[in-house]
Amino acid sequence: MSLCEAVHPASEMAHFEVELLRARVLLRLDLPDKAIDALRGCAYTPLAADEFVSAQMLLGAAYVRLDQIPRGVAILERAHAEKRKLHETVRAEVSLNYGIARYIQGRMEEAGALFLSIPASADIIHARAQEYLGWQAYARSDFHASGRAFRAALTCIDRCKHRDRFVEANALQGLASVCSEILHADDWHDVKIRIRSFDWTASGLSKPLFWTALNASVMCELSGDASAARDWVRSAENATREPGYVLIAQCRMAALFGAIGEKEAQLEFVTRAHQLYQKVSLRDLSAEMRQVPLFLAEVLISVGELASASRLIQQYRDVVAPIPRKAFAEKRLAAYENSVDAALLEASGEKTAASRLYETAFTTFDASGLRRQACMIAHRLAKLTGELRYVDYMRVALVNVPRYWLATEVATFERETKHKLSPGQADILDLVAEGKTYKEIAALRGGSWKTARNLVHALFRKFEVRSKGELVAAAARRGLLDRSAKDSAK
Repeated sequence: MSLCEAVHPASEMAHFEVELLRARVLLRLDLPDKAIDALRGCAYTPLAADEFVSAQMLLGAAYVRLDQIPRGVAILERAHAEKRKLHETVRAEVSLNYGIARYIQGRMEEAGALFLSIPASADIIHARAQEYLGWQAYARSDFHASGRAFRAALTCIDRCKHRDRFVEANALQGLASVCSEILHADDWHDVKIRIRSFDWTASGLSKPLFWTALNASVMCELSGDASAARDWVRSAENATREPGYVLIAQCRMAALFGAIGEKEAQLEFVTRAHQLYQKVSLRDLSAEMRQVPLFLAEVLISVGELASASRLIQQYRDVVAPIPRKAFAEKRLAAYENSVDAALLEASGEKTAASRLYETAFTTFDASGLRRQACMIAHRLAKLTGELRYVDYMRVALVNVPRYWLATEVATFERETKHKLSPGQADILDLVAEGKTYKEIAALRGGSWKTARNLVHALFRKFEVRSKGELVAAAARRGLLDRSAKDSAK
């Protein structure tokens, strides 16, 4: 922008090209209204199709960013129709911006086709297309494809003639999000190194830095490093002083202290967040920030402030929920809303209603591949219902993050399950593991084979299995079999 201000064009065409550059920069800084001013403020008669279509493309992209989507898409559609007449680089840029508009509309197949049409020779435009392919896959819950696309964007950037720090920052944000959502601790090491070595001081990177740092905090929590997790939250808070973002950081800090049982610190950060909420205007929040009332309500519930949480949930329903939202995010947002409603019901003693809502949220998170969020809900359901299938889910999902506090809860549930077995049930379980038939169990215990069958079937119901083989496998996973029985079973 400083260079644009310093240049004093000698011709109308040169002035036009400076304004095009200014508009591009303003769009990257997420200032679409100012980009429109730059495009409209230049009086020009284009000498070539490339310059004219470029101006139209930037104008359409700006309207899309202002949520005037039909207007922006119409302009971009006309620009895209003219692309055969254009230079290769301009064609690629038009396809990219048209693809972004289709992505925002939720027309994922069209967006993906446009992104894939951009050749590798398009340099940084190709890198941006790879970044958006990452976000497109993320929206479809295809997290493995999402991670591959973000890594491809970084690889492309490393080979580009000119480095685009915005694309690099967004790709790092995407990778941090993928790792934290699907519990990929193994992939995190290399991502963390690149995040730490990246220069985040450029203008316009505060929001990617905020979300990257917040997800880095989650990854540290997953690895059992609570101190580093808090440090990353402070980095997120320092990235932007906008009240909504700072409030989310405060809620995150409260959750961290709550997880390790530091109740006083948890309450302090919940109080800070609640006070800060008075400075937040719900109507002015961006789409990614509209769940702020729910974030705050969730931590208020965790410290017993149920009346305040209930008011926030109602305010969310009155002000935020009626606002149209992207179709691809609808299910995930609805699941989160259900989980917060369920937490309030649980804290109010309405456990049956809470379990129903938790189950709905769990099903959506699990189907969407959001393992961390699904595990949080599974933990609550296991405590409420005592159903071991939720414990089994957590055991499998958390296998790569054994130091995460939630992983230690799995062992706690299993110990409690063991203690809940009566001596008679434990004996029956060991006999089943040894391969005994109902008649053999009856003979050893001095009863009828029907009584033995009923006792075994009672264990089926307790462990939520349908056969002796499944029962032995479920009991072995939980460490509930005597060593002799385990050896016999082998």
